[in-house]
Amino acid sequence: LFLGTPPTSMAINASTTLMVGVINNTANDVVTWTVTCGSPGACGHFNSTVSLSSSPVTYTAPAAIPTGSTVTLTATSQADTTKSISATITITPPIPISVTFYVPPPAAMQVNSTAPIRAAIANDVSADPEVEWSVTCSASTCGSFNPAATTSEAATTFTAPPAVPTGGTVTVTATSITDSTKSVSTSIVITPAAPTLANGTYEIGR
Repeated sequence: LFLGTPPTSMAINASTTLMVGVINNTANDVVTWTVTCGSPGACGHFNSTVSLSSSPVTYTAPAAIPTGSTVTLTATSQADTTKSISATITITPPIPISVTFYVPPPAAMQVNSTAPIRAAIANDVSADPEVEWSVTCSASTCGSFNPAATTSEAATTFTAPPAVPTGGTVTVTATSITDSTKSVSTSIVITPAAPTLANGTYEIGR
């Protein structure tokens, strides 16, 4: 029997952990795992094709939806191959990657000032999902980022340009490195530096 309920659907390349329990056979509680589908050889794979009773195995879905859209996972007792249990899983397209600002960037910044900006990445199954930061404006210098790429929710430091650009705004963008069609952008108003008073004694007129 399955220990826990197997998923009814999985996105391509996604992984899940499965366990089965063997009862009434303490002498040999090993099971063999197999997967079948309508596209032989492209049904996904296990990290191990054998496991002990109640020990986890990891199944990874195929890289493409197989013919018929389903795969069947089967655990068979090695002590008695007439005893097995199976689960059918529907393979679905990947959930689209999304990029959002983790904390809203400032609405306005003075020239040459700095601010931390963070982006959150969702549904990216790559080993180390990142976004690349860019900035555009109507001037030749629009500001800079350090670092230029960050992982989900990690901060980059944005430095505003040294002068107010034409139009008064810059647009900062975080773009998924895994899927460059997924990004998030916002405009920041760039303001002149606040005036400073020279050293001296000042009298407020009446």
